[in-house]
Amino acid sequence: MVMATDSLTDYLRLMQANIPIALISEEQWARILPLGQVLPSAVTTFFGFECRLGQPEANADFLVCADASEAGRRVLAANAYGIDLPEELFDHPVWQCIREFSTNWESEISPLYEKVQNVWLEFDVAEPNAKSIPVPSAFFGPSPLFAAPAVEENHPHAWVWQQALVLLLGQPVSESLKTNLMRCFEHLPEQAYVFQIGLMLARQWDGVRLCIRDIAPAAIVPYLSCIGWQGDGDALQTLLNDLSNRVDRIDLDIDISDRVLPKIGLECYLRKQPKFEPRWIQFLDFLVLQGFCLPQKHQALLQYPGYLRRRMNPDLWPANISKLSGLLGSAYEWVIFKGLHHIKLVYQESKVKEAKAYLYVSRSLIKGE
Repeated sequence: MVMATDSLTDYLRLMQANIPIALISEEQWARILPLGQVLPSAVTTFFGFECRLGQPEANADFLVCADASEAGRRVLAANAYGIDLPEELFDHPVWQCIREFSTNWESEISPLYEKVQNVWLEFDVAEPNAKSIPVPSAFFGPSPLFAAPAVEENHPHAWVWQQALVLLLGQPVSESLKTNLMRCFEHLPEQAYVFQIGLMLARQWDGVRLCIRDIAPAAIVPYLSCIGWQGDGDALQTLLNDLSNRVDRIDLDIDISDRVLPKIGLECYLRKQPKFEPRWIQFLDFLVLQGFCLPQKHQALLQYPGYLRRRMNPDLWPANISKLSGLLGSAYEWVIFKGLHHIKLVYQESKVKEAKAYLYVSRSLIKGE
């Protein structure tokens, strides 16, 4: 695979030295680092890792966010001053669809231009059989999509299934999927909204994931019942009651195809990092007690958050931001922040099947001392 010019590799090597090995093993880094070689650093200022908490193996997936307000959208659309992804990627139909979607996203005459705020690419590198061409799943973050009646004519969210999903799937959306999407929008509780829409392109599944924010814990089970979910509502409500006392917010992830699938995700958020929020320890203690998280990963998660500066990591500091710092002079410096984004519990068959931690990495320009 040809390397991208000015790739993410430097950033990943820096993070390899600053993420506990209990969360991401050396073997896993050997799979993640090649992904950095094919992604230009300009594609993102915000990326992260998905770590499985209940398994002794330190496996992780890799996620990258391309933002509409930064260069990411232009890079994915090949409209970023000569910065592009390696041509070999586009031998794969999934990458062809991502390029087609991004080209529309970059076009001011497309509804995607104003309606899509970001695109996430998720690489399932924890899978042992790595492909020669890395193939991601894709999520796009729309401006908040609130409840809307299930009408065929002039549906306010019709662009989702008429354009966005068609571009990413490379084919029309089925009538059953469209009907289920409209039902999910129709029954959204007041103030709740869809903030991410995902396609598991790497897994060759043509369903859709909806991620829903600002839905009260007490409204989740009634909402799921309205849209045809067949799970155990009483057991789920008991879990939600336990979680809502320990976290600030719970977002709901649902998978839809010709029906609402039984597996759901509960994204658990605390507003502050562990240094400033003691409830992180209490929440992780609860996960360990329930058997969802191993003790060594509990400790590793608490060790992870913080920030990185060039003087702390001179030998590993990414070359491209060293160059930018030189141009800006001593008045400003780049700082890399790392933290816990959220914990997701995967719920199916009346119990939690898995817990995953989402670690974030961001870079920001701040005024120097």
